[in-house]
Amino acid sequence: MAELDDLYHSDQYLGPETLTDLCFKLICDNLDIISVKGKHGHRTLRKGLAFPAEICHKFIEYMQRSETRENDDCFFSIFKDTTATRLKHVKIISCSLTDASVQTLMKHKLTDLELTNCTNLTVLSIEHVNANSENLRSLVFHGTSMVIPSRLTLGTDENSPVKHYERGYVFKTPNLRRLALGYVGIPEREYSLLLAGLTNLTHLDLSNCFELLNFEFYDHVPNLVSLTLYNVKVNSDPIAFVNNICHLTKLRHLDISQSNFKQGQFEHPNRILRRIVLGLPELVSLDIGGTNLAGRGVAERPLDTVLEDLTNNALCDIPGLASRIHKPLQFLGLYGTAHAACKRHDIPAKVIAGDANEDQILIAAHVCMNNKQELLQKVLSDLYHVFRYENCQRMDQALRTVLEAMEKHPYQKHIQISGR
Repeated sequence: MAELDDLYHSDQYLGPETLTDLCFKLICDNLDIISVKGKHGHRTLRKGLAFPAEICHKFIEYMQRSETRENDDCFFSIFKDTTATRLKHVKIISCSLTDASVQTLMKHKLTDLELTNCTNLTVLSIEHVNANSENLRSLVFHGTSMVIPSRLTLGTDENSPVKHYERGYVFKTPNLRRLALGYVGIPEREYSLLLAGLTNLTHLDLSNCFELLNFEFYDHVPNLVSLTLYNVKVNSDPIAFVNNICHLTKLRHLDISQSNFKQGQFEHPNRILRRIVLGLPELVSLDIGGTNLAGRGVAERPLDTVLEDLTNNALCDIPGLASRIHKPLQFLGLYGTAHAACKRHDIPAKVIAGDANEDQILIAAHVCMNNKQELLQKVLSDLYHVFRYENCQRMDQALRTVLEAMEKHPYQKHIQISGR
């Protein structure tokens, strides 16, 4: 399967650490080599030193792995001097940094900022982003934090540091193309304020938001090509949801997968999936894992099936996708779907994530790797089952998958146990 081979690099996790890796590790374990600690513990770069962006990015990467890691704000103060240090792309996971460090980082006019599971951040972090956003194209807040308060309209309170409702926006990031916000708790009527002024967005991820969504605010993000709504409750009024997202005619990727069984159950699933596919003509990637949208598996012919297709037995075992027999999806996520959809024979997709065989499981692991921890744990268990009880054909890729999962989620107990 060529597509699966493309997901892995042959040299990944192979061989000893490079000399460069060892140098960065040594420096981040001994920060006195490049910096001086001040009276309150905050560090400043030693005089005469200057580092380009490529080296600064590595410092941040290896700091997060350091066994002698100190207070995160003290470390990030090294980058206060924007003439001696350079930053463009910053990715930080499970750190104790505060809003002050976000301000320090954003003064570098970043193009990409990703902050995952940084629980000390508040709404003021967004203000620091807004103040230096002219180059920002990608902004990610995964995991739980308070960067988005539970109610935006509470900004009218005199005690609130930010008055979103009065000024009419949350983000002032005119060039932003990608936005990911995890665990947002605001009611749906406030999403119009949350997304105000972001008409240039092409990628939006609202995974794990607490409120059900019908996506009534579609007109605020008309240029979306990718929409991820993992673990978002969209089945309360599925007809309204489908009608709304079908206004996003440029959409090429849609993810409505679920790890919660109840949220994945739709009335008239075949009809819902058919309307999604027909309403989004540019769609090439669809993830409906954990739902019943694949139906029960009764083969169904599209209305325009011709005699030649009947002769070739061109059927579709997922009724809602019958219209894609002649235009198969590039990717279809079926992991955890009802009625074992991934085990059916005639599926109009080139690459499938599921649990029917080793290839499907490895693809599912790749899809779940970064921000679907609940599903990743289950996928690793399936992978172990293949290794333990079946003939594992892709041993090297399976090992890389396990190592990557354990490295990316060091604090996820169940993933660490499954990996071992």
